[in-house]
Amino acid sequence: MMLRGVAVVAALVLAAGPAWAGESVIYAPAPEWVKAAELPERETKAQAGPRFVIFDQQHRLSAGERWQYFDSAQRVASTEMLKEVGTLAINWQPERGDLRVHRLEIIRRGEVIDLLKQGQKFQVLKREPGLEQQWLDGQLTATLAIEGLRVGDILRFAASITSADPVLGKHVETVLPLLPKPLQISFGRARLVWDDSVQLTTRTYVDGVTLAPPRSTGGLREVEVTLPIAKLPEIPGDAPVRFQPLPILEASDFASWSDLSRLMAPYYQTNAAITPDGALAKEVARIKALSADPRVRAAKALQVVQDEVRYLYRGMDGGNYRPQAPEQTWSLRYGDCKAKTLLLLAMLDALGIEAEPVLVNSRLGDGLPGRLPSAGAFDHVIVHARIDGKSLWLDGTMSGQRLEDIEDIPFFRHVLPLRGEGAELIEMPGRPRVRPDMAVVFEVDDSAGVQFPEPFTIEVGYRGDIAVKLEQARSQVGNEELAKIVEQLIKPFVESGTITRHAIRYDAASGIATARAEGIAYSDWSQRGDRWTVPIGLVDKALKFDPDRGRAAWKNLPVVVGPPGKVESTVRIKLPTGAGSTGLEGALTTDVTVAGSRWRRETASEGQWRVVEEESETLEPEIAAAEIGRTKDAVAQVKAAAVRAFVVDPKPRWQHVAEAKGTRRFDAILTGYATDIAETPDEARPYYNRAWFKSSIYDWAGALADMNRAIEMEPSTDYLLERANIHRALAQDEQALADVQAALELEPGSRAAISRLVVLEELAPPSDTLDLIGDRASASSDEGRAFLRIKAQLLSRMNDPDGAIAALTAAIEASPNSDSLLNERCWLKGLMNVSLDTAMVDCNRAIELGRAPSAALDSRALIHLRMNDLDRALADLDAALKLAPDQASSLYLRGIVRKLKGERAQSTADLAASRLIWPRIDAEMGRWGVKP
Repeated sequence: MMLRGVAVVAALVLAAGPAWAGESVIYAPAPEWVKAAELPERETKAQAGPRFVIFDQQHRLSAGERWQYFDSAQRVASTEMLKEVGTLAINWQPERGDLRVHRLEIIRRGEVIDLLKQGQKFQVLKREPGLEQQWLDGQLTATLAIEGLRVGDILRFAASITSADPVLGKHVETVLPLLPKPLQISFGRARLVWDDSVQLTTRTYVDGVTLAPPRSTGGLREVEVTLPIAKLPEIPGDAPVRFQPLPILEASDFASWSDLSRLMAPYYQTNAAITPDGALAKEVARIKALSADPRVRAAKALQVVQDEVRYLYRGMDGGNYRPQAPEQTWSLRYGDCKAKTLLLLAMLDALGIEAEPVLVNSRLGDGLPGRLPSAGAFDHVIVHARIDGKSLWLDGTMSGQRLEDIEDIPFFRHVLPLRGEGAELIEMPGRPRVRPDMAVVFEVDDSAGVQFPEPFTIEVGYRGDIAVKLEQARSQVGNEELAKIVEQLIKPFVESGTITRHAIRYDAASGIATARAEGIAYSDWSQRGDRWTVPIGLVDKALKFDPDRGRAAWKNLPVVVGPPGKVESTVRIKLPTGAGSTGLEGALTTDVTVAGSRWRRETASEGQWRVVEEESETLEPEIAAAEIGRTKDAVAQVKAAAVRAFVVDPKPRWQHVAEAKGTRRFDAILTGYATDIAETPDEARPYYNRAWFKSSIYDWAGALADMNRAIEMEPSTDYLLERANIHRALAQDEQALADVQAALELEPGSRAAISRLVVLEELAPPSDTLDLIGDRASASSDEGRAFLRIKAQLLSRMNDPDGAIAALTAAIEASPNSDSLLNERCWLKGLMNVSLDTAMVDCNRAIELGRAPSAALDSRALIHLRMNDLDRALADLDAALKLAPDQASSLYLRGIVRKLKGERAQSTADLAASRLIWPRIDAEMGRWGVKP
């Protein structure tokens, strides 16, 4: 897509410009116009100092020719640098100029070793380094692996390249990079020299870098900048390009943009560009026969150029600025932006549609008005057509555009029309898009309850370049790679989930590619009391505006909103049955313009389904500095009114599971997991995922069957320990111990595996487990304190309350504000029925420190129970279960308390719930004498 101009060079690899001189490197002294660099003697003798002892770049401009000279002395300070600079590579285009090598030396403690005199010479290779990027420019590469270079040496190298471009004629232009601090250079310079006869304008674009009036000697004029320049000011990335510092010295002899426009215009003439009765003429006739509507004709011509002529840049044979002929492009079926533009211009002309070429800068278009007029200010060319008085901006290097998209305006900001009479820069207008760039249809099924996984389907449709790339990917990559692509595309909408099916389809007629996925998502619902909510629209996810303008130097900087774009989304959510109430909240209908974009929303109800349709469209490219504060406030208001689904559901999760027994409530979720297994039957992951879900609904036998399959395919520590927990739930302790031991064989010393041995004390003697812990129990680190907790649990089971408390006390002394450690000590004291007064202190402190202290409240309830204070125990258990309704120990303890208080029905319900959640609860609490 490049109309290649002057490159910014700030490295040893020199960019060539254009005059054929053969394919050999010329070895010669530096040209007479070069001012020799001063070599600091102290730096050449020392082994420490700045990397660049010399960084000297000098350009000379004469009528129609540029001569670039570069002199560098680099210190080889390390083995890494030796690898980096030990091989030189210089690219140039021989048809446009010569490569001359002037100096190649090693300076070793003040001694100069001339490598050219020793006979070291460059080898010339012909290669196309940009071929993968569809770029052919005829470059040659001169390479040399430097012999004898050592760490501590200074490598000095000087070379120059002459260049001339026949398209520019007698005009000249160039760019020298101005390297800023913190780069350290002992001697640095950017010097520009030009003939008195050249009417040159020079300019820099960094505050504080001012060019002195040119010096004139011997028919030459010159300006010079010492390097490095001051450190560049930090500018926020969301500021427009025109405010970003551009560290270059630019020079051009074009008096105006009109001069450049007049110079380039003849190369895009379409007179006699299409041969009568030729293949291209027949293609134009075919398009003409399709419709008399000029818009349809223009769209068809654009589609042909985009889709039937592949992109390939050709920089050789004068192709840097000159486009190849339309007949040649059509015959070859490839071309760069210049060739595609001229082909499209010729076709439009033959179709009777007014059109002209315009130059653009694909990245820096916002900064063009402040630049010097030059060909190098542009890197791309497109077509500006007019139909019925309306401007159309047509880019032949894009792809997938159709009739509906023909009025889209690319985000180049400024263009230069190429006209025989000349033209100045014009600003591209804004215009709403007809079709969305992305359209999302997302359906999620929460009918099983908001606390469970959600089956979903999603389709994300794209048009334009991304649609064509997705079609290429669909036909070229394997299923696994395609799944990763789909996963990335849906990630903004399904942040956590399992894809069970995926596909990409492409509709050539509409130019739309659609990524589709089905799967299981993991809930984003948030809870406050009995009320659950989840955001389900574009606004909550996509509307962001929080620019940083906190520095005084930034207060007047606008904010770039972004390129034109339009997004549509439809979200359908199926809300659960049996809940207290369900619905949508927020601004259910809205049409507001904020942060440069228009946001529209409509909502509807269809039985259990709630539907939210939203659209966002960028209208303005940037927000003025004076509007930033008001825009932030407006964005906050819009986000506060974002639509959310809500469910009022006082039932704990376990109750939904209990009620689901004998129903088909979880069928859709289980079908999703079964689909995943069917799609990837040889992978362990889908079996593990279904085992996790079955465990979560207390189907321990079903979970065990899936874990067995997962471990057959992929035995791992995590899988084995998960199965050990399932065996425990099924009272299969010997199998659980076997899994833990297998995990320790895979990962000796695993803390997670050792902690599992604690509850297997009857089969795994605690003393043996203590030996495994050894000296890893320590107060000096988080890991050590975790082992102290395990050690305390073991000692408590070994009837050593003093040792258990001492282990936890050591951990707490190292981390006194750890609510979890304080709770652990309180809990163990309660289980062992010792030091209940200090246990109460521990629990109170843990509750004060904890954000959601359900575990500490549970522990304090146990202390109250031990003290026979049933009312306070019940109050703590109610509070704990309000925070964590599925906490089995709290349900169990409340069942005991209620039984002691004579509340038998409530006691029976609590005990049944605790046993549903964890079948081993009676045995685990009973060993401490805590029984109903």
